[in-house]
Amino acid sequence: MRKSAALYILISMLSFMTACELEFEPTDQITPDKLVKMPGGLQSIANGNYAMLKDVLVFNGVQNQNYSYLRQYFFLTEFASDN
Repeated sequence: MRKSAALYILISMLSFMTACELEFEPTDQITPDKLVKMPGGLQSIANGNYAMLKDVLVFNGVQNQNYSYLRQYFFLTEFASDN
């Protein structure tokens, strides 16, 4: 009796676990498929990439493009750890 009950529970659990197929989409970003279908989506991608690189920082009176890259590098690592 105990074996058959355990077997019944196991079979029912397996059938419930495989019964539905869920599609998970990220809530904090747009999927590439949706972005390509959006009007102006590709332009938004390009504008976002160039907006991150256009700032020229002045450090000790010297303008250098490398500071802009370095700033973005630290932003990417730092913002992921913020609460």
